Amino acid sequence: MHALLLAALSTATAQEAPGFLLGDDLRYGQMGAAPRVLSDLVAIPAGMPRRKGENLAIFTAFGVTTLGLMWPTDPLPDVRLDRL
Repeated sequence: MHALLLAALSTATAQEAPGFLLGDDLRYGQMGAAPRVLSDLVAIPAGMPRRKGENLAIFTAFGVTTLGLMWPTDPLPDVRLDRL
């Protein structure tokens, strides 16, 4: 019983190290808007392997839908949906 309690406490208090281009030095007020946007454009895709399965599924669903509607066909897929 004590081992389970200690294991639960150690996992609850253990903090994960920030990922690539993540940390307190990149927070609002510490860095300008343009460098923060550029770091986000790199950090978000670079952090995808660290995400949980459900987050990856949501990201993939939105990404595939967005790219699918922007696919260069004549007429565009979103125009076809609008004409239904």
